Amino acid sequence: RHQLLKKRAAEAGGNWPMLVAFERDSVLNYVSSKSEQSIAEAQRFTFQESTTIMEGLARGYGKWQHSECQAMKKDLMKLDVDGTGRVPVSKFYS
Repeated sequence: RHQLLKKRAAEAGGNWPMLVAFERDSVLNYVSSKSEQSIAEAQRFTFQESTTIMEGLARGYGKWQHSECQAMKKDLMKLDVDGTGRVPVSKFYS
């Protein structure tokens, strides 16, 4: 089921590839910070290591998501021709 959900997300496009790259980068950053562990050995993590990785992802995701929100805001502001902060439904769905 998990693989099916990942496949659907990838097919839907959007920012999925960027999110996957963000996750992989976070894991590789963790692995490279542990000099005694090679990338090949890093296919399995202890519970504590997984927790540390997830905490880093949670901290970093906020920054990543913020940039996505800013891009969406910029696009929505382009649709607000009157400067009222409102986007007509007809423009939103076109």
